[in-house]
Amino acid sequence: MGRLFREKNLPSVLIGGFAVNHYKFSRETKDIDFLFTDEETLKAVIRDGQEITISGEPFIVPSLDHLIAMKLHAIKQNPERRELKDLLDIAALIKENNIDIESDSFRNLCLQYGSQKSYEKLR
Repeated sequence: MGRLFREKNLPSVLIGGFAVNHYKFSRETKDIDFLFTDEETLKAVIRDGQEITISGEPFIVPSLDHLIAMKLHAIKQNPERRELKDLLDIAALIKENNIDIESDSFRNLCLQYGSQKSYEKLR
């Protein structure tokens, strides 16, 4: 898949379980998730992300803040389907990466991309 993106000169941003695994939380995943978004958001994710290699193919993994923002956004859009899994992922990312959940930056991230309810659950 990465080769196809490279041949078409398209950046490939890997999100979901593989991205979560990159940030020290090992979670089993059976699929590969890619980011489809507007150009401005994609540029920011690529600029702030990290390049990794999986099976010899390069991928961009979003920064930790962008990954958490995406998960919060997914919860906000479809809480019944996404809340349990994504809140557990975020909670694990917080723990494994020593994120200060009391910081203004984390609170603002939660409120901008998620909700007060998600923020309170994570606290």
